[in-house]
Amino acid sequence: MDTVSVIVPTWNARDRLARCLEALNAQAHPVDQTIVVDNHSTDGTVQFVRRQFSSVHLVSLPQNRGTAGAWNAGLHVATGSYIAFLNNDAYPQPTWLGALVDALEAQPEFGFAASRLLLADGSGRIDSAGDGFDPRFGGVMLGHEQLDGPPFDQAREVFSATGAACIYRREVIEEVGGLDDSLFMYSDDVDLGFRARLRGYRCLYVPGAVVDHERGASAVRDSPAQVRLIYRNGLTVYLKNMPWPLMRPIWPQVLRAWAGAVRHAPHPGAAVWGVLEALWRLPDTLRKRRHIQRHRVASLEQLRALMTTGSAPL
Repeated sequence: MDTVSVIVPTWNARDRLARCLEALNAQAHPVDQTIVVDNHSTDGTVQFVRRQFSSVHLVSLPQNRGTAGAWNAGLHVATGSYIAFLNNDAYPQPTWLGALVDALEAQPEFGFAASRLLLADGSGRIDSAGDGFDPRFGGVMLGHEQLDGPPFDQAREVFSATGAACIYRREVIEEVGGLDDSLFMYSDDVDLGFRARLRGYRCLYVPGAVVDHERGASAVRDSPAQVRLIYRNGLTVYLKNMPWPLMRPIWPQVLRAWAGAVRHAPHPGAAVWGVLEALWRLPDTLRKRRHIQRHRVASLEQLRALMTTGSAPL
């Protein structure tokens, strides 16, 4: 029988985590294993989880390893044939998990699935209906800030899944090799999804898998540190995964897109610093790229067909 492990990374967010775990406990589909990975919180999260959610498998890290490191730590102890990722600021409706599992059970040609993420501010707007990939720039959130409604009611194939709430078949993650710890946080989910895509795995957007998401609640929004990481990781993921034959014809557009993004960043200096960090890391990125591209199964036509220039950058 198929089982599900849900991995929830957290850091100094005890109240949000409690709401997230209560939503998991209310799922109509059984959660066979809930794993909370604490990134060395100082707000009493570890003691709180042990006291209030004793059935949770708690992994307490000796240092903050970011979402990528936390997800990998969770993967080490996960036993499910399905692995779901859920942010501590994401609150799934009771049918969320069942909708994801049922969709993948019914359609074995898909290796992972994206949720219907709604902004948790009561505005009725979409946060993400799966992720796309802009060939000039990188990951984009499909439907971001648009009003929820009929356009988002149909299941469809998307490029990849937002890590705030998604599910993977276990074999997909094992083949791809888990998360890239060096990214720490931001774009680590884009990287995982792109690598799965390159291996030939497809992603399904499941409209019935509804989650309320407090986007950015786990970090200081638009802070210099956040901007630096977003630009460093965005460029790293692009250079690491984008096949050269798709990049080569549009490289002037790529340069213009990145220059424009840096110029209009909330903190342009931090964005420049992030880009410089990505370039400093280029030897390691190219080493990883060689391995990734050598194992590419997906055709260029398949990848090109799923790439989009619409919606908001991640």
